[in-house]
Amino acid sequence: LSKNKIEHDISDKYLSEQDFNKIYKYSWTFSKWSDKSEMSKELLYENINLGKLFYIEFHHFLVPIIKKFIEVIKIFNQYKASKFFTSYPFYNIVKLIIPSVNLVGKKQKRHDHFLYDSIKFQFTDSLSINIPRKYYSQLKKISETALHTLLKEKNPKTNTKSILLVEFDPLKYEKFFKTSNDFEINLLLFNRRRPVIWNKKSFSIIKNSNCRIIATHNLIDTEITKKIEKTQFLFEEKIKKFDGNDFFTTFFSIDRFSFWSVIKQDFLSLCKKRILESINEIEITKKLFEENKISCVLILSESGFNEQIVIGLTREKKIPIILIQHGLYWETLENRESDEFEGIFPNESDKFLVWGKITEKHAIDCGYSKKTENLGSLIHDKIFDLKNIISNNKKNYILLATSSPATNEAYDLTVKTLENYEKAIETICKTVSKMKKKLIIKLHPFQEEQDIEPIVKIIDKKIVVKKIGDILPLVESCEIFLTIDYSTTMLEALILNKPIISIRVKDRSLKQLPPIFDLNACIQTTIENFETTLTKVLDDADLRTNIIKNGQKFVDNYLSHKGDSVQKTLRF
Repeated sequence: LSKNKIEHDISDKYLSEQDFNKIYKYSWTFSKWSDKSEMSKELLYENINLGKLFYIEFHHFLVPIIKKFIEVIKIFNQYKASKFFTSYPFYNIVKLIIPSVNLVGKKQKRHDHFLYDSIKFQFTDSLSINIPRKYYSQLKKISETALHTLLKEKNPKTNTKSILLVEFDPLKYEKFFKTSNDFEINLLLFNRRRPVIWNKKSFSIIKNSNCRIIATHNLIDTEITKKIEKTQFLFEEKIKKFDGNDFFTTFFSIDRFSFWSVIKQDFLSLCKKRILESINEIEITKKLFEENKISCVLILSESGFNEQIVIGLTREKKIPIILIQHGLYWETLENRESDEFEGIFPNESDKFLVWGKITEKHAIDCGYSKKTENLGSLIHDKIFDLKNIISNNKKNYILLATSSPATNEAYDLTVKTLENYEKAIETICKTVSKMKKKLIIKLHPFQEEQDIEPIVKIIDKKIVVKKIGDILPLVESCEIFLTIDYSTTMLEALILNKPIISIRVKDRSLKQLPPIFDLNACIQTTIENFETTLTKVLDDADLRTNIIKNGQKFVDNYLSHKGDSVQKTLRF
């Protein structure tokens, strides 16, 4: 429309800050539909609420719909005397509010594809494939059967504790796996979503540790298979009855307008897929606990599909659950409700192992003082080990770590944010190229990450876009570290004494900034001021030194037991 000079408004302009807050609140509430007493009793299996297991995935689906719904309400209230026309993707939403709406174009086929319906495999930076969830599970089963043959069955240490690790990445937690050999414990790795091993290094880590992989293909026999099929049939019948249940019409409502009819088919499809899958996963996990005497469980989040199943089954057995901090959080009280929703706090866990004093204080301020233990970061120990041997002469490029706007963030769905993101990428590429500097861009590995390579290559074909692999080797050799807004990778850069520039793209309208900005551990800049900021950092040695010093102060505050966290955690 802009290119063709057609006068128009963006629907985002009808939303106030209060409306965006409503979108967040509504999306959190609607995602937890199964917590309502009318539903929770119906969905209980082995004391696990099956409807809650996929609330994060449902939330990703809901946020864009809720945003559009509220926008249409606001537009209609302002232009009630107008005629309305819409294309099919929004027709069902608009028709609920404006019955006389005119459809432009033809009806389109509904696509009930959800966030985790497929697994994205990026084989190389230029070759990727989306594997349907069903086929991925089959391939994973075959590969793990082969791995057990290659690794051979390890004899567990006798009379020692067995620790169950749920959805752990052997590469990221390499030192933890290796050091476990020195302790009287057995590690059991239970990865149902992520691959256990996918390259030579991950294979070597598992082979040379005292960790055993849970052989899920050995856990299901004919009797359990029959039980799964029978239970799945019973729940499939329950899901069919959702269609005519008045609860959903009333519950999924905004400003007295129900949008149940808009989401019904997709909702029923998602429920059927995930609830039937969950019965299979519960029976596998039950068998795991029956065949292994587990002393405690380590998880990285309380919101994951399989993590919730493990939590539900350990609750009855009174096995301690330990939640481990896994990222650089937005540690402000203003963001507490979002943190609770995302499952980063120990509501179900017995202990919360945090990285340092800042997160410890935040957890205490949020009411988790009795559960919180400050033992340092398991994933950063190896970086402190590396820091002493890394050459300071390798500074031959600028590194940008980026993550694109996400569908589960209302502000990320605005045209302004999406345009800002593309503008930021273009500005960074043009500026660095103009300065005759080499630029490497590392994309976030998230499932829905936007591929920016076509934008980048138009500007400068020499710019390298890395879609796979560990970011640490790239951070080691960079001259300056750039990031869009906020990222856990900033911590790696700070540890390795890299000056950081954060380019503001997203406007979340939050009044409190996370501690990394309050302590001036990096430079924040706008897209418009990026070139000036980058020039200053490149040319002013005193400025770089000052940024790095502030960065080290932040690291000292944010990470405790630097280089010794793995030992302390294993002793704990």
